[in-house]
Amino acid sequence: MTINTRRLSPFCMLVASICILVLDGCMDPQTQALDQFVVKDLKVRNHPKAANAFIAEILIVNEARFPQPFPVLELRATSLEGDMVAGRRFHPSEYLQGELEGAKEAQSMTPVRIELTFEKIGNAAVNYTVTFH
Repeated sequence: MTINTRRLSPFCMLVASICILVLDGCMDPQTQALDQFVVKDLKVRNHPKAANAFIAEILIVNEARFPQPFPVLELRATSLEGDMVAGRRFHPSEYLQGELEGAKEAQSMTPVRIELTFEKIGNAAVNYTVTFH
């Protein structure tokens, strides 16, 4: 079960804050505050070896004061007019590599570098955004 912290009562938020500050994080391991994940950097470039592919390099940080499950990432490409050209969701098992492969939680304030390869979607895509689910 995922808890949306925006819907928690002020009392629950107080208890959660006390857990974090005093008891070193006694929150439910499934607590997730998606709004606390931040994209610090996003670069999209041509794939050096595949003519029909791009590479997205993304740096995310969990700015919550507690570890939380890695989110599903949605990468969207839009045209100059703002129309969506393409989009895809990536689960943690698809984007966590190296030391983080198989990790369940993003630690607080720890940068995570992600590299995604995806098929070229034509010349209409000029803007890229990442959202969390």
